[in-house]
Amino acid sequence: MSAQTLPVSNEVEGRLDISPITAGEYIPDEIWELSFERISYGGKSDFIKLSDYKGKTIVIDFWATTCVGCIANMPFMHDLIEGLQDDVVMLPITFEGRDRIVKFLSVTRSQTIQDLGNRFFSLVDGKVMDRLIPHRFIPHVAIINKQGILEQSIPPQLLSKTILSNIAKGEPYQIERYIGQLDTTMLADNVVGLAQNRPKLYSAVSSYIDGYEMSSKAYLDSAQGIQYQRHVNRSILALMEFALGNQGFRAAAPNRLIMLSADSVNLDFWQTGLPLNEKLFSVSYEHSLPLDWPKSRVNARMHRDITDFTGYHFGVVTRQMRCLSIRRQSGAVLERSKEHGIRTLRVKEEELMSKMPRHMGRSSSGAKNYLLNAKMSSLLYYINEQTSTPMPLAFDETGIDYRFDIDLPDRQGDLPSLISALEKQGFQVVIEERPLKMMVVGDRPLDQYDLNGLELRLTKYGYIADTKGGAL
Repeated sequence: MSAQTLPVSNEVEGRLDISPITAGEYIPDEIWELSFERISYGGKSDFIKLSDYKGKTIVIDFWATTCVGCIANMPFMHDLIEGLQDDVVMLPITFEGRDRIVKFLSVTRSQTIQDLGNRFFSLVDGKVMDRLIPHRFIPHVAIINKQGILEQSIPPQLLSKTILSNIAKGEPYQIERYIGQLDTTMLADNVVGLAQNRPKLYSAVSSYIDGYEMSSKAYLDSAQGIQYQRHVNRSILALMEFALGNQGFRAAAPNRLIMLSADSVNLDFWQTGLPLNEKLFSVSYEHSLPLDWPKSRVNARMHRDITDFTGYHFGVVTRQMRCLSIRRQSGAVLERSKEHGIRTLRVKEEELMSKMPRHMGRSSSGAKNYLLNAKMSSLLYYINEQTSTPMPLAFDETGIDYRFDIDLPDRQGDLPSLISALEKQGFQVVIEERPLKMMVVGDRPLDQYDLNGLELRLTKYGYIADTKGGAL
């Protein structure tokens, strides 16, 4: 429904000195006793006063013949008071004069007016009410309650039969605050009512947002019927991992990642230690999706959004990759740890790695890097979570199910040193190819790459295409 701006008039209505009022103020006594001419369908007329309806709830509907939205709104206003006539009266009123309205009714081809027929009438020459209850646009509605107080002055679209009935009964009601034209996006935080009526289906992606820390948030809202997720200033690679969902492995780990784009080193600035690219390669993402969407559909939506925004394509493929199989040497005995407790202690450069570091010295066999009270999962974590100098993915095939102490190589991330250190302690390390699920990132659709034919080299950025030979 379109709104029309009221014309400015300097006319003085009689000798009345009209001061504008706002909701909560009484209608002045002199206004109650003013006579207004009422023109009915067919041109008949009579005169009424507001005082004729004292004790009822009075709905004043401001309109004009030149306002298409006003005429379109008339059936709604008549239907609004249907069944409430004992307590409510509706009075359409226009600033236009008698002759204008009579002529309008005689020549109008408006189907709305014709359909209203004998239900149509209007008070004319109502400029005094325009000054008493100021409003910039029409259609506009003013409601005077039974006590003679201006209850509301609002656009008609904010009114409902329930609200009007409660006003007439003196019962509580709620009307959304009217703002007017939207001067920002629908999803902006200052849009009134968004917190209570958040759109059920949208997704939005933006680049780095200045002034906000990196964060993520997700929740389900059964009252609104939505599932909501937000990530602020996250690296592109991190958002890709969110979009892939739970794959059963840490997709962004270097030894589970194949990077085929030219600028792969920049996609995860935190992991690779390149903070200068933080703003350029950070993304913020938000979605609100129907609660009944399965996780696969939500992830697919996020996947598409990230690809559309960044231009990077990504997914999970299964490929033969070189791995480390950790086994126990035949006849080797690995003693149980003499440490007590359930926590693995890691010592690096003779210092205990904990919230409260302390000097531990070298191990009993002279190593400055070692694990105390470790399980096989602790050893695998040490190998597989190397980022600055990553190693191929390691698997446990020892069958060891107890805790032990183990020395680690002096050169962290050096594969030959690791193999040598483990073999001295009764382990066997076998390098072999196995089918692995891998996350792949490229700058074109993944089906355009010969993934099985590529020679790959493991770096701190993940596996990259080896252009120099000597793939790991």
